[in-house]
Amino acid sequence: MHPFEKILYEKLSDKIKNNDRYAQVVYHSLCNTNFYNLKERPNAVKEYEQLNEKHEKIANNWWRTIARKTILLIRKLTGPKIVVGSDKKGFKYAQIKYRFGTKKLDRIMVFLQIKIAPLFPRYDYVYSCSWRTAGSIVAEIRNKGENYLNFYCSGNEGTVDDEFYFDMKEYGWYGYEYDAYGDLTEP
Repeated sequence: MHPFEKILYEKLSDKIKNNDRYAQVVYHSLCNTNFYNLKERPNAVKEYEQLNEKHEKIANNWWRTIARKTILLIRKLTGPKIVVGSDKKGFKYAQIKYRFGTKKLDRIMVFLQIKIAPLFPRYDYVYSCSWRTAGSIVAEIRNKGENYLNFYCSGNEGTVDDEFYFDMKEYGWYGYEYDAYGDLTEP
């Protein structure tokens, strides 16, 4: 489990469980934002942006060359639908939805997961997640029979609320929002 998530589950879980408004605040604050542990790594924002740029270039080059050929091969075999996304740890993956399975397709899927995932390593000093993951985390902490859809697209996503910002700041985590130009800004 990521150190940021540990704080949510261990330190803030009572507040998230017992306060519906705060649960929404946490969800909105997690969507499309980055949280950096500036207590342990004061230059975390700059370091992560540089590393992220480097990894994106590598991944884009890899994807254009290898994956295109793989997708064409799979389409010849089955005519599947390819879905590209990222998992809870932020690893990129390619999921193959096909009409019927063969051992070749299973091997290709493993190949894609192994090749793409290492390009996006997990950093313990930065945390970011998708809207779906944010909703799933809040629903799991609340344990009230909810799922991510109870929070998904409920408005204000990507805005770090002041209350949550200061709660996380106590533990050394600072939230940064994306502005209209795609640049990170501290709220």
